[in-house]
Amino acid sequence: MDDIIKQVGDQLSRIFRHMLPGLCVIGAAYAAQPTWFQNVQTTEGWHAALLGAAAFASGNIWYVLHRYTIHQFIDVVLFYFRRIFTDRQGTWSYLTWLARYVDRSFESKKSIPDLREHLHFRSAQVILMFIVSEVILVFSFWPPEQGSFFAVNQSGLRTIGFVLFACAFIQYIIGETVDRAATKKHGAPEVAPKKNPEEVKAHQSAPKAPPASDRPELSP
Repeated sequence: MDDIIKQVGDQLSRIFRHMLPGLCVIGAAYAAQPTWFQNVQTTEGWHAALLGAAAFASGNIWYVLHRYTIHQFIDVVLFYFRRIFTDRQGTWSYLTWLARYVDRSFESKKSIPDLREHLHFRSAQVILMFIVSEVILVFSFWPPEQGSFFAVNQSGLRTIGFVLFACAFIQYIIGETVDRAATKKHGAPEVAPKKNPEEVKAHQSAPKAPPASDRPELSP
């Protein structure tokens, strides 16, 4: 039992990213559109397996769509916000900054593995908050069936969805700030791009102008 608990604890980040979102999607779908599941018999092995596969697939699809649309858009907005108002030094190219940042972030795992694991798990929790809020909003605005849980509590669920999304956004800013500070302190130092050796050799072998004292004076 202790080994099972330890294995689950070690995989919590993956569970938050790849399993729980699907359960949220299937649960919200059942609460909003119960007739979709009227032929599902959870006591049947094949039905349970198909339902589990649907939950796993839908959760991962939602995760990927969120991670590379809304999440990426927020990251870009925060990058340029910092460049304009707080940190004007460094490159103004988001792609250049992101490439260097990812490289330094992975390098910092060697010196602060525990902190990196904590930040990774925190990021998974924040993404789950985003997904739960998005699922609530989608199924509350998508006309639910009459008499369903979402139909009875539609306005309240919309409010909960917007509030939860705002809370996730605030937590994202906090986590991103901590991550940037840790990467800046413990990551590999940024280095200037290396020059082409052939260009350096050509520059060194180029004839140099004689000193001013050796130059012939021009008569007026």
